Amino acid sequence: MTDPDTTTNSDFIILEHPEKIDTISHIYIHTINNITNQFKMILSTITSSYNNTLSSITSNSNKNIQESSENTPLSITNSPWPVLNHSSPCYLCHYYGHGNATCPNITENMFNKCIRCFNTNHLSTNCSQKEQSPIPFKKNYKSPIKFL
Repeated sequence: MTDPDTTTNSDFIILEHPEKIDTISHIYIHTINNITNQFKMILSTITSSYNNTLSSITSNSNKNIQESSENTPLSITNSPWPVLNHSSPCYLCHYYGHGNATCPNITENMFNKCIRCFNTNHLSTNCSQKEQSPIPFKKNYKSPIKFL
């Protein structure tokens, strides 16, 4: 026989009534499907809430578009908080949704340069400069902290 302290109800039913295995399997599958559907609903609610929040920040309410720097609106690719596929912020501007190679908050003439000293003759891994040079942000750059 079975030890009642270490057996679940379904174990007892299976051991005592093997003909009920199909019913128990069906109940487990149904329970897993319910949990999966609940998880999908929660994830959908979180995603919708996030998108609504981002939309309200980036919407053109009162002709006042929120920008991280001049002519650079907040968006999915320039967000003050983590976005899908970008859990780490840009090394240069600290916004999420892009990396330093495509940072929309630095002046365009600074692309393809060392991100430590902003010279073109080497990469940052070979840079001899120990300290970070001032980052050449676009006009009116705002730290992402300002939006939080």
